[in-house]
Amino acid sequence: MIDTNDLEVKLKLCTSFIVKEVTALDPLARGQWLFTYKGIIQYADFHGSELTKDRY
Repeated sequence: MIDTNDLEVKLKLCTSFIVKEVTALDPLARGQWLFTYKGIIQYADFHGSELTKDRY
């Protein structure tokens, strides 16, 4: 069973890390990074409930 609180903490840490890293990028590199990963982010937003289902 997946602990929801544990997942929340991990998500907040990951989000914080990514935001810090992306904002530290050069503006041109930042735009390219966001363009590159936009599809992954949209997929995760759309299929979020499927990605978090317990598969055991």
